[in-house]
Amino acid sequence: MKNKTYIQHWKSKGEYGEIRIQRMLARKESRHLKRCSKTRGGFKRINGKLYQVCSYQPSWQTSWCEYPCNGDC
Repeated sequence: MKNKTYIQHWKSKGEYGEIRIQRMLARKESRHLKRCSKTRGGFKRINGKLYQVCSYQPSWQTSWCEYPCNGDC
């Protein structure tokens, strides 16, 4: 019998498994953002929203836009 991955295992559990997968992915993203903000200092929170230094602006101008940036700022 082939071993299932973590996501395959929880998908087989039905609706509860889907909710659990979404929560797992949210925790994973949260850990990633914390790590990025500690190492690069490119993120900050304003009124509960996450902002990043805009990469579309020239290097001499610091502009903050809402995360994730799509270049329309």
